[in-house]
Amino acid sequence: MRNGPNRIGLILLGATLFGIAVAVLKGGDAGIRDSLGNISAPWLLLPYFAGLTGKGPLRGASLGLMASLAALAGFYVAEAFVLDLGGHPVLTNLALTLGAGRMYFAAGVLSGPVMGALGGLRVRHHRMLTAAVVGLALAGEPLAVFAWLGSQSMSPADTGLVVSYQALWVGELTLGVALALGILVKSLPGRRIQPGRTV
Repeated sequence: MRNGPNRIGLILLGATLFGIAVAVLKGGDAGIRDSLGNISAPWLLLPYFAGLTGKGPLRGASLGLMASLAALAGFYVAEAFVLDLGGHPVLTNLALTLGAGRMYFAAGVLSGPVMGALGGLRVRHHRMLTAAVVGLALAGEPLAVFAWLGSQSMSPADTGLVVSYQALWVGELTLGVALALGILVKSLPGRRIQPGRTV
């Protein structure tokens, strides 16, 4: 993938397909699918991994921004077809869904370049940085959710929000820790065996 335009095209295509897939997964009803579709960590990791393909933080930031906006556009365009918005014409549905996503587009304009720039950093121990980003994104979200619940002095079921699926958040936290540890273990240098010596 040396060709810049080809790389950008693949990133935009992949990000758009990611957004469409999340919209289809989320569906139009409340429940576990809605909760899965509302997990925000993948939306932070997407621009980070897009930024990994760049050469340096500035290139990574631009790739992260493009990935975030393409994914959001794919998501909200797909939502116009996934959601039951009352039998309006397609253009009206598109205006409704894209308009509803204004806040998330604004957030993507901020988070996309930041995460992309982190991905584009050329540091000596890049796998350790990746482990930290993956771990913080996946494990940090559930911890923030549980901290918010604790500050509200209510049970998850009382909120009526997606936080009511505790197993989902525990699973995300576990996945984040497991992936971060796996990346760290892979980054450890292998033990070298000198000739003529046994371990």
